[in-house]
Amino acid sequence: MVFLSCSLLIISNCVKNNLKYQDYFRSTKNCTYNLSIVTSIHEGLDLCRTSTIDTVLLDASISDIDGLAFLELLAAPGGIVGVASPEKNRPTVILVATEGDPKIAVRAMKLGAQDYLLERDLTAELLQSAVASGIEKNRVQLQLQKGNNPFRVALDNVLASIGIFSAIRDETGQIIDFRFEYLNPSALAHNRITVADMHRGFCEMFPSVRETGVFGKYCRVVETGEPLVQDNFIYSSLYGTTFLDKVYDLQVVKLEDGVIATWRDTTDRKQSELALQASEQRYKALIDITSQIVWNTDAHGKMLYANSESFTGQSFEESESGRWMEAIHPDDRQRTTELWVLATTNLTPFEIEHRVRRWDGEYRLMSGRGVPLFDNDGSLREWVGLHTDITEVRQDEQNLRRSEEFNRRILESHQDCIKLLDLDGRLLYMNENGQKLFEVDDFAKYDRDVWAQFWTGNERNVAQAALENAIAGTISKFEGQCSTTTGTPKWWEVNVIPLHDQDGNVE
Repeated sequence: MVFLSCSLLIISNCVKNNLKYQDYFRSTKNCTYNLSIVTSIHEGLDLCRTSTIDTVLLDASISDIDGLAFLELLAAPGGIVGVASPEKNRPTVILVATEGDPKIAVRAMKLGAQDYLLERDLTAELLQSAVASGIEKNRVQLQLQKGNNPFRVALDNVLASIGIFSAIRDETGQIIDFRFEYLNPSALAHNRITVADMHRGFCEMFPSVRETGVFGKYCRVVETGEPLVQDNFIYSSLYGTTFLDKVYDLQVVKLEDGVIATWRDTTDRKQSELALQASEQRYKALIDITSQIVWNTDAHGKMLYANSESFTGQSFEESESGRWMEAIHPDDRQRTTELWVLATTNLTPFEIEHRVRRWDGEYRLMSGRGVPLFDNDGSLREWVGLHTDITEVRQDEQNLRRSEEFNRRILESHQDCIKLLDLDGRLLYMNENGQKLFEVDDFAKYDRDVWAQFWTGNERNVAQAALENAIAGTISKFEGQCSTTTGTPKWWEVNVIPLHDQDGNVE
């Protein structure tokens, strides 16, 4: 059984709700909740700057505008030191609303919210489940960031550029520009911009999009809902200080009042490869890059949209007729049906991990999530969902568990007393032989104790200095007397060695 410890920040100015949350998040046998409660988003941001927060719960007493502002500041580059950096593990954010607003919900999800919950549906079990899900996703993401896995490296280095844009309209409802919601690293590098530039409009940043017709194409996708797929699209623009004509493969699909666009620079390839060969390579590359399936159904479950054809090989007509279930592994079909019926009956989020057959016949493990969207009168309007290929993620998790077990066996077999400390000098681990030498009957009694406190007199100062040198990246050695937990005096030869992450930083 996995035991979780969660640092939970609640932003709420309602005393009644705060008492309710304190009751909901009483520590259980599976999780310990360390609660902090503030009354404004500014206090919450300050606490995120100075403390390690796993999850932030934005109560319904905080307005939607303030909630979205909190998410924007949390995601802003440099906005919160140690949080906005992609190398750090940002806290999960859960929004609670009095009344569901689909536009607010979609906007919140785009900004990185884990969940958008209605106050009337809240239960202790629902909140605890949402918090646990967020912690698990963040844990996997952090481990993947630390690991040198091929899937992560491929995504960071593919030639494809991906962007999410939302429409900016005037008083008459006419689209006058698009706002950047997201650009992947390839898109940022290819267009020679940074995240800090994304506050500017699409047409403001790239005036050529109007002259070349890109802006008009995006507008038509939003207004008609018809996806755009165009190969060999010629686009002329200023790249840095050079004006160039380039050729792109462009794919655009509607997402709420905006679009998701994928484009690839195929200029060099078009100059050197035959059209048929280039087409085949683009198709295979698109399959590898586009590992997500976006789908949408009406209130009765009838398929309205799915971009699954490039992944499963099924046409939209086949998916619309209900044959999408044929792409699910036979052993997973009953469970998929049961969970979908449960979600549609209770109008709760649909979540599943199941195997889906790719166009080449290989079954891939997919994480599926769908959420219901409601009209202003509370009636169900539609379902929107996303399926993500997590095959490599689960394989990386399994490899990580094997690696951790292997390292633990090595440490346990060592005859010396080996301790693992955090950067504050607290005990995290002591091997079995070390516990015998230090006469420890139960390590739990000393877990998180300050290591230097076991030393006395001048030896304590020496131990503390050695720890500080290790944090600075230097190996320290010393000899000194330190009594065991039962008071037996012993002399120890001590090596304090820093451990480095993949970036060379002491961790």
